[in-house]
Amino acid sequence: MPAWRICSVRPLRNVALIVPAQATIGFGSALVDSGAVSFLGLGVQAPQAEWGLMFSEGRSEVLDGVIQQSLTAGVFIVITVVALNILRERLTSRSVGARWRRAVRDRLAARTARSPLPWGVTAPVMPSRCF
Repeated sequence: MPAWRICSVRPLRNVALIVPAQATIGFGSALVDSGAVSFLGLGVQAPQAEWGLMFSEGRSEVLDGVIQQSLTAGVFIVITVVALNILRERLTSRSVGARWRRAVRDRLAARTARSPLPWGVTAPVMPSRCF
């Protein structure tokens, strides 16, 4: 295998499933942060819709017993962040599972590949690896 292929394909294969998992973490954090900033009144202003702003506007109505606006915004924030975390867990377990299957396959190949020695005894031959 050429060196340029090893240096380009193997790292891309290793990060192909990790990058989307990290992106879901970043998106969930950004969603919570933007909601917090809007709740404090420093983010999106009243004509535009944002869950943190909806939560903030419903804060005064909670004391009157009307909790629908704040509850709806808070529940949707929680559902979205939990769904993104579940997606991240699935992507991470998929990448770990693929690495584990590849490692088991390599170990089995190393055990089955044997070279005969001059006196008739066989010894395992370890496959070459590039790190």
